[in-house]
Amino acid sequence: MFDNQLEPDEVITVWQDRFATQRADAANDGKSDGQVLYELNCARCHTPQFSAKGSHEQPTGSSVEILAGQDGAGGYGRPLSKASLLEQFPDPADQIDFVSSGANQDVPYGTRGLGNYGMPGFGTFLTDEEIEDIVMYVRTLSPDPNVTSVAGDEIEPLAAESEVEE
Repeated sequence: MFDNQLEPDEVITVWQDRFATQRADAANDGKSDGQVLYELNCARCHTPQFSAKGSHEQPTGSSVEILAGQDGAGGYGRPLSKASLLEQFPDPADQIDFVSSGANQDVPYGTRGLGNYGMPGFGTFLTDEEIEDIVMYVRTLSPDPNVTSVAGDEIEPLAAESEVEE
């Protein structure tokens, strides 16, 4: 093992501590454990602009606030919705197993999936109950395809060179 890698039990401790911190954050009041766990573990791939969210300084000196899109609307990872997941995994236990073990290249999963190593297995550091919480949460999602991630106030473009004072 490399010196900069965590031992498996250390990974579990780190992720459990992150979950406890997020669960205690007042911004997460009213969210289910499944939603908080989804945001910690799944949203970076399955929610548009999730990793880019926050305040960003622009070259003009102004800043813009990036807001993530709808949970499960897709991004790097496929969209997740109640309708698609009920078709792909009619039995939630099959989806729980898939989230736990992840995808393997060219190995079928669910009713019509074919793995490509894009989906990691979360069973090495999340408990079966936590994975079930995530699965039950995403099986309730109904993203609106007409809604995308948004940025805050638009920034006025820089003046064209011909408009700049001489």
